[in-house]
Amino acid sequence: MKNLYAVLIAFTLLFVGTAYAAVPSVVEVEKTIASGDYTKAKEQLDEVLKANPDSIVAAKYYLEVVRIENARDNQPSVEYKLAEDRLAKLEKVKADRLAAENKAKEDKLMEERKAIAFKTFMGLILTMFGGLAGWLLFNRYKAVQVIKREREEEAARQKEIEDWCESVENDMLDIGNRLEAASIRSGYNSRVMGTLKDLTADNYDALHSVKSRDYNRNMVIRHIRNAKQYLRERCGEDI
Repeated sequence: MKNLYAVLIAFTLLFVGTAYAAVPSVVEVEKTIASGDYTKAKEQLDEVLKANPDSIVAAKYYLEVVRIENARDNQPSVEYKLAEDRLAKLEKVKADRLAAENKAKEDKLMEERKAIAFKTFMGLILTMFGGLAGWLLFNRYKAVQVIKREREEEAARQKEIEDWCESVENDMLDIGNRLEAASIRSGYNSRVMGTLKDLTADNYDALHSVKSRDYNRNMVIRHIRNAKQYLRERCGEDI
């Protein structure tokens, strides 16, 4: 059970942004697992995987549920092997996709370098035919305009980033206070305490990543949504 609860918080990220009302919520899956009804938990995870077939998190969680069933029944199963193979395939697809993306970036960089080399060569040809002055002035003007536009765009991006960071930092500070208060109210309920502890740790990591400007925006947004959902539905917080 410890391994199962260890991935519970990561599993909550699966549901954020899902537009299908039929997909089980985090709280529903948690209740099913807590009740020991692992068959129903697998059915719920199957629904999630149908809605999001590429979810590595859901596949890992499914594998953990099957692992617990095998340990309970003290025997291996074909289902565990199938779940393990599915997870391996998803991880390979992800690795292949990342490799393809990196190759595309390298190819793009190479094309840009070739384009720069070509422009440089053409500049030399123009120089030989006496067009050096006009070419330099024209390209200088274009470069100045490009730099000006890039600076304006960068300034706008930085302002948007700073405004967003300030907003989510305030959100996560409020979430941290509420999680601390909920932990105090939970008494000695070890399962709730464990979930609150994991949420608090995730909140701290997300807040630290935003403060250091080394964050994944989607992951931060998902964490905030799931933390608020848990506080509303399980802790009665008006947030």
